[in-house]
Amino acid sequence: MKWRGLMKRILISNGRSPITLDFIRNLSHAGHEVYVSETSNLHLSRFSNCVKKCFLVPSPRFAPLEHVKKMVEIVKNEGIDFVVPAWEDALLIAKHQNKFPKTCTVFTSKYPLLYKLHNKSLFINLLESENIKIPKTVLIESLDDLDKIEFPQYALKACYSRASQSVYKINQGDPYPEIEPSSDQPWVAQEWLEGKSFCTFSICHKGRVHAHSTYPVDFTLQKKGRINSTVGSYCMTFKAVEHEAILSWVQNLIKNIRYTGLIAFDFIELPSGELYAIECNPRITSGITLFSHDSKIDEALFGTNSALISADLAIEKQITPGMLLYGWRSALTCKKLPLFFSRLFHFKDLVFQKSDPLPFFAQAFLWLKHSYDIMRFNKRLHGAFTHDLDFEG
Repeated sequence: MKWRGLMKRILISNGRSPITLDFIRNLSHAGHEVYVSETSNLHLSRFSNCVKKCFLVPSPRFAPLEHVKKMVEIVKNEGIDFVVPAWEDALLIAKHQNKFPKTCTVFTSKYPLLYKLHNKSLFINLLESENIKIPKTVLIESLDDLDKIEFPQYALKACYSRASQSVYKINQGDPYPEIEPSSDQPWVAQEWLEGKSFCTFSICHKGRVHAHSTYPVDFTLQKKGRINSTVGSYCMTFKAVEHEAILSWVQNLIKNIRYTGLIAFDFIELPSGELYAIECNPRITSGITLFSHDSKIDEALFGTNSALISADLAIEKQITPGMLLYGWRSALTCKKLPLFFSRLFHFKDLVFQKSDPLPFFAQAFLWLKHSYDIMRFNKRLHGAFTHDLDFEG
């Protein structure tokens, strides 16, 4: 364990996620006490020796005020210095951050900005207001709006969605999927862009990017009858690349909107080199796993580093169960079987760590809970996984 400066007590939500666990390990390695809030007593981070203490909290989606009350109670009782809402609970916490003690930093921007970034239609409008080139996008608030679309091929996606859930690739003349768009639950139709897909993750303070990673989208979670390209799909392997144009794009937008918090973008790079951001996730994403334990990522979280902390280009990680269940389908679709097997046998598993082994072995036990949630919520794995955390407007 390495100690730099003063130890802080950090409260992080969404302990069920492997990417959050990776972040927790990084912060613990830097010498901080990490506390985890979750809506269930059974979650991945509970088995980690890097977690000081876990707390059971009400669902931010279904019991929002009770959730905030419990989070504030934890902060006061445990003397928490720093709160990191890691999933879409960030929107709820941002809306009520004035209820937290002044002695505690709530790491998020104001609610109106988070809402604009999370809503896929409002995000495109935000880019347009910043004079940033955008893909042609149409707001869909009724089935009649679908008949007005003139794109020969487009992505149809719910404004409140994540990880390629509720995303369809549509060709002009195809039958529409069974959806019910409304003003409360709008969708967008976005022209289909063929190109290379990249995802980013950044940690920002008051308009400055303190840490950043960019990684290409290769093997993804794909669902029969849904989107049949890597564009916008949930990635299963992670290896950072240097991409100065993307970094510059992110830095400029973050500066202009004065953003604070965790944030990620999905990009399409056309063969001509033109960049288009297609959506934004103002929360933790897989890009957090591409920083080494010696990267001083805690300094980025606290905004104390002067130089940009970049992802470690030598890190190669994968969600092994996801590769075995879904990655091979993506490999067949994109004709990347040799690359698939190369990464499957050479990339390090995201969860397994010799110094913290229990979370890896607990996955088999936790799968029973996830299977139960799939049946209980009548959703596929990823939808059931974050069902009680998602922000749906």
